[in-house]
Amino acid sequence: MNPKGRYRIQSPVRLRIPAFPESGGDSVLVFLFLQSAWPIKELNKQGFKTRRGGDFGKNSLFEILRNEKYTGTYVFNKLDSKDCNGRRNGNRLKSDDKIIRIENGCPAIISKELFDSVQKRKEDNRRNAGQYHSREFYAMTGKIFCGVCGKRMQGNLRFSGRNKTRLATYRCNTLRIHCQNKEVNKDYLDEYIERLLANKILNVRALKAVVNKLNKYINNYNENYENNSINLKNELKEVCESLENITKAIEKGIINDSIITRASELEERKTQLEVQLSEMHQYDEMQYSDFEYLLKEYKGIESGTEEYRTFLQQFINKITVFPYELKIELNVGLGITNDLKETVTVRRGELYGIFESRVNDEKENLRYV
Repeated sequence: MNPKGRYRIQSPVRLRIPAFPESGGDSVLVFLFLQSAWPIKELNKQGFKTRRGGDFGKNSLFEILRNEKYTGTYVFNKLDSKDCNGRRNGNRLKSDDKIIRIENGCPAIISKELFDSVQKRKEDNRRNAGQYHSREFYAMTGKIFCGVCGKRMQGNLRFSGRNKTRLATYRCNTLRIHCQNKEVNKDYLDEYIERLLANKILNVRALKAVVNKLNKYINNYNENYENNSINLKNELKEVCESLENITKAIEKGIINDSIITRASELEERKTQLEVQLSEMHQYDEMQYSDFEYLLKEYKGIESGTEEYRTFLQQFINKITVFPYELKIELNVGLGITNDLKETVTVRRGELYGIFESRVNDEKENLRYV
């Protein structure tokens, strides 16, 4: 808000709505945010300009995607300080505890749930960018982590020896001097995961057992729904009252580090509660026929494709690679809940042995940092 009491909000997002009159505001934003490669061309084609009068590009769209003001949160003290030469990097932000946010400080254009989903999509795209450019197909890209240092493991392809033998692996991205966890054969792990899912979920008998387990969860969830809903609403009310008091204090000029820190914590908790409440609803009991399509998809999907990767990964929460073993956390909630999990542990030697590898037992050779 400027000294005259007027809001100054970047105009491109407001202008994009008339460009697609057949769509609602939120649906247009979803399309603009999540399919960002197309809207850049379309916005420029229709003559829209950035607030500086230029054409849209990746950077200008990036600024829109991360602008919290569209959710009604007024943000200031956000950019990092200038350097010794008096220059400022517009993409470098201060830490969250130094940024001041005022809830409902300006009109909201989109919901916080939509904004949060966009940030998650951006982060997922950033982390999994390598899967779109690799010459080799890595089915578990984005799902596999190092059990020693905690970092993501990435696909690695090399040709070794006199005969230039191909070797594709998942390797920890941390420098070897800091993390000595061993890589794991990509071919063995990807095939093991497919076999595991075929055994645990993707057959008639297993899928029926998973549906029965899901229904037990649903019955228990429905029994506790009312109490959980009331507790969340009461907590949300308390958080909103606390934030309102902090906003009044800031408006009176009472600002210090503890207030800013507390406001940030409350905003984060408020968002969590709103998401939980928006996702809460009672479930109907599920039938095997509701998920039978999964088996048909599995039989008809072509391996080595993006569709194949997406299909498999919906059942995988996380794969953690340790020196001696791998822990595979399955998601058996069938898209209804993320709370149902099953962890399968396989020793490294066992994994290699299944596929008749010539790799010797690595147990004695592996060492933690």
